[in-house]
Amino acid sequence: MECKNEHFRHVLLYFFQKRMKASEAHKQLCTVYGEEALTERQCRHWFAKFRSGDFSLKDNQYSSRLTDVDDDQIKHN
Repeated sequence: MECKNEHFRHVLLYFFQKRMKASEAHKQLCTVYGEEALTERQCRHWFAKFRSGDFSLKDNQYSSRLTDVDDDQIKHN
């Protein structure tokens, strides 16, 4: 799935560089890919990133916070 999403982002970057609006880009994606296309909201999100100067096509990696727990802190029933 990530590969397909990254493909869509490449296409969105192309549309962005052609000075197309996000809503127009979304319509083009839907014409070609139908139900598999990104939502208009997702297109707007990526266009906003591009406008801010961020041209990375990868998702931001969110790290989960790990908690240190000692074995003696765990209660056994």
